[in-house]
Amino acid sequence: MKKTIASLFALLAAFAAFAAEQEFIRLDITSQPSEATVAIDGEVRGVTPLTLLDVKPGKRLVTVSSPGYRTYDEFVVLQKGAYTQKNFELRPEKGLLLVRTDPAGCDVSYNGLSLGVTPLLITTFSAGNSYQLTLSQNGYGKKTVNVTLDGRRPKVVDETLTLDSGILDIVSDPVGAEVIVNGVSKGNSPVRVERVPRGIATIVLKKEGYEDLTREVKITAGDKQNLSVRMKGRPTRLSVVSIPERARVYVDDQFQGRSPVNVSVEGGTHRVRAELPGYAPMSRTVEVPNGGSVTEEFRLKSVLGRLEITTTPVGAEIWVDRKKRGITKSSKEGAQTSLPFAVEELLDGEHLVTVKMKGYEEASKRFEVAPSKTTELRVKLKRIFLPDIEITTVNGTVKRGQLLEQTALGSYRIETRPGLVEVIDSDDVKSVKPIE
Repeated sequence: MKKTIASLFALLAAFAAFAAEQEFIRLDITSQPSEATVAIDGEVRGVTPLTLLDVKPGKRLVTVSSPGYRTYDEFVVLQKGAYTQKNFELRPEKGLLLVRTDPAGCDVSYNGLSLGVTPLLITTFSAGNSYQLTLSQNGYGKKTVNVTLDGRRPKVVDETLTLDSGILDIVSDPVGAEVIVNGVSKGNSPVRVERVPRGIATIVLKKEGYEDLTREVKITAGDKQNLSVRMKGRPTRLSVVSIPERARVYVDDQFQGRSPVNVSVEGGTHRVRAELPGYAPMSRTVEVPNGGSVTEEFRLKSVLGRLEITTTPVGAEIWVDRKKRGITKSSKEGAQTSLPFAVEELLDGEHLVTVKMKGYEEASKRFEVAPSKTTELRVKLKRIFLPDIEITTVNGTVKRGQLLEQTALGSYRIETRPGLVEVIDSDDVKSVKPIE
């Protein structure tokens, strides 16, 4: 018994000596977030907030860790007789997420905020958490993906989007029109527009000089349609003038009035004609641009000529193409040949002139009229011998012939035969009788 008690005292003395040599100190450890696991020199000692009373002085490795946060390692020097307090702010651990889609170029958004387009590496999400991503691209249906990140181990997401659009092949006449689909310009026609969302698509075509054209097309998923349209040109102001004026103006064989005239026409090719009596008709093809104004001038060429005719004797009737035009006159009394008689505005070509005078044979002649030129004709009429008077003299002689003159004294000059003239004095005249 005495021996056992002696051994116990010896053991207590040894422990007291050992404790005096160690001099344990107090170490308080806190963290944000709390309940982080604390290890001292690799030995787990508890969770924060943690108070340790048996930590030896010296350089100690303190490790603080918590799920979803980066592990924090720090060497802490503990002094004998000192009280040490440490606080650790843990940083969330970020995961690695690679998002790939078919087709590529899809927008990736989280809580309505776009993160970029695929293929996309996301490094801002905290590990250990779940996230709901939205994948979208014009022409494809939206898709929602739920992802949970596990530490720093990379996670790859591969998704295929379903086509939710159609294709439009657009051709216009004329080509080169700007094509706008649902408010977005898609280039100039002819053009293929892909990924047109299903539903009613509004197509607008624009081109300078043409009226805007709008069409609505119903699109279904996977649909392919052809749209061919003809655009209407903006009206053009076509002015037609002629020299001389008052010509009849025709556009595409439609009478538009007398020049000068203004006509509203569509752009393109038009046939314009001007006509005026006495002038050769003129026509030409006119290429009219859309919008603005165009002036066309017609200098008409006269097709009228002129006739000047003189007659012997004076006082003959002038007939042209069986229409009486007048009587020739002399410049002085007693003249045998007339002044020139003018017939104006004769159409170019062949005409018939006839000269008539009582007591003379009718004379007819054909002649050619050239535009803007004067044709000169001289006509000498041949007398017709037709007795028109019978005179009986006092001695019983009968004289028949044409009366040329009866003088103031009562004498008669008569032509008894062509070219033979006799004078019968008034005293020799017994009777005078006209011949019917």
